[in-house]
Amino acid sequence: MDPSAQANSTGLHAIPQCDHCGQTEHQIKRKLKRCGGCAVATYCSRECQKAGWHEHKKFCRESNKISRSSSQPDAGFAGYPAPITLANAIKSWVEVHDYGFTTIANGVALLNGNVEHTFLTPHAFLVELDVGTHSADNDNPATAFKLINCSILSKAGLGPLANCDARQWASREACCHQVTERMHQMLPDRAFSGVLPALFVTMNTGITVWHHFTVSLLRHRRTSELDTPTSAVLKDVIGMCKRAMNTGLIYRVPESFNKFEPNVGILVRRRKQDGKSASEATKFKRWGYEAQDETAHWEDLACKMKDRRICESGLHPREIWYRLQTIL
Repeated sequence: MDPSAQANSTGLHAIPQCDHCGQTEHQIKRKLKRCGGCAVATYCSRECQKAGWHEHKKFCRESNKISRSSSQPDAGFAGYPAPITLANAIKSWVEVHDYGFTTIANGVALLNGNVEHTFLTPHAFLVELDVGTHSADNDNPATAFKLINCSILSKAGLGPLANCDARQWASREACCHQVTERMHQMLPDRAFSGVLPALFVTMNTGITVWHHFTVSLLRHRRTSELDTPTSAVLKDVIGMCKRAMNTGLIYRVPESFNKFEPNVGILVRRRKQDGKSASEATKFKRWGYEAQDETAHWEDLACKMKDRRICESGLHPREIWYRLQTIL
């Protein structure tokens, strides 16, 4: 994948984003407004807040209800005090692993067949996840959840998970189209299939969170059919990304155009600043990215991938990432 396609994928987002359309304060050239109900969700405009209310209201109202109650707040929210807290933890986890998830989304879309067809009818990237090592003593955003499975399903295939009427789905697709247009303007030489809505589902909670990822076209190919070696490379890349995020490792966009494998790092707790307490809105900033020894990582991974059960291609991990660049 061309590094320029993920130029804004920096692990942690220092600039707040609109919870509906994803635009940053830098893009809209003004401050985002916080939801008056929960003071957590942020929006770039009244229109986005109104369009996003259908999904946000269940978190906002339930969170307010819980904050006024002394009953068991953790029940049904995977150890988090309220649904909005769980939803924001998922968003933080996705932002940390943005490059990995974008890579997985592209791989799954290609393996699913005919990427162009996926955008002709309503489809979504479904991500099933479970709670990771989150606790009162360990609130590392990178290890908060475990990726269980990813797939691309039609809106009909999502069933009750879609949980919206035609108007809400149209609004979500319109948001994806807006992001696609911005990507085309930023990177006119890139061939994008489009921006695919993504639905994150946490097991045993009923909590869902929507996101979106950019999907690229196949490079130098006239057909969407994949040969066996290409399919093997895609499966191996998906497997590497999944294992990395499930162990707290972060893959980030390669730092140069002649580097094909991603940068590798972890999140470490930053030293607490005197006189400052971290609120829910600023808790994410307590963590900073720390690069790891990449040679050691890829060689260790190569040893593990010699087992054919976790390696379809039989290639060295760095060679697999190189092959990926010839595909996307």
